[in-house]
Amino acid sequence: MVKKVGSIDKVRYRKTRSDRGKKRTHYKGKPCKHRSARFYRRTKKGNKTDFWMHPWLRKPMSRDGYLNVRKDLRPKWYKEVTDWKSVKPRIVPFSEINTKQKMEEYIAKNCWEGKWIIMGGSHAKNKGHFKPVPICIIVVKKTPNGNVGNMIQSIRLHKYKHFYKG
Repeated sequence: MVKKVGSIDKVRYRKTRSDRGKKRTHYKGKPCKHRSARFYRRTKKGNKTDFWMHPWLRKPMSRDGYLNVRKDLRPKWYKEVTDWKSVKPRIVPFSEINTKQKMEEYIAKNCWEGKWIIMGGSHAKNKGHFKPVPICIIVVKKTPNGNVGNMIQSIRLHKYKHFYKG
């Protein structure tokens, strides 16, 4: 029975759970791990020479996907979807992407035709202390001479002044 606020308790000792404040040792018959594994960064702190980059492809939404959206929201809906699984993240030396022209050439050489959102790394308040953030948007077009990249938006490149010279 619950004791109401301000009431006098007839029983001086009120029972509490015996395991209160203690960590359990087993769960579902298996021992518990109380400490999470320590995350170690792959690149060393200090003078960095490489840059983590992950290109994400923006492509038009399929007709079926568009029809799944509520009818009243369709005119306002963003009709592009992001495919972040098609290209794996890579570590690129600063010397290959330190100017706008070099960045465009690198993406045109390593990615196919389409609109690419280039993601870079940033500090985060999570276990890995890392989150992908958009840096720039590059459109790759096919020409008779090969793929040509054109940077249409520079979102966060100004924060990478330690290697990017614009």
